[in-house]
Amino acid sequence: MSSSTMMFQGGKLINKAQFGVETSDIEITLEQFNKLENGMTKEQVFDILGGEGAVLSESGDIVMYTYNGKSLGANASLMFQGGKLMNKTQLGLE
Repeated sequence: MSSSTMMFQGGKLINKAQFGVETSDIEITLEQFNKLENGMTKEQVFDILGGEGAVLSESGDIVMYTYNGKSLGANASLMFQGGKLMNKTQLGLE
């Protein structure tokens, strides 16, 4: 199942989010994930992970990316604000 939502204000797109519409072709490991530190730039993070993941949501200068792990259901989500890593979560990365 996949879905997407878009929020408009004053006729302008202010927020978009998706689930299952787009996924990342990049598989990451727990070792790569553990190298990431809050405050790193997108460029630093993408260098470590081997590229840009799929955009999960975007609102103003806040963008959340998702990456797949190597095993079924394993994934990671990264939140950037103003181009810098602010939060990271993972489930089942090896």
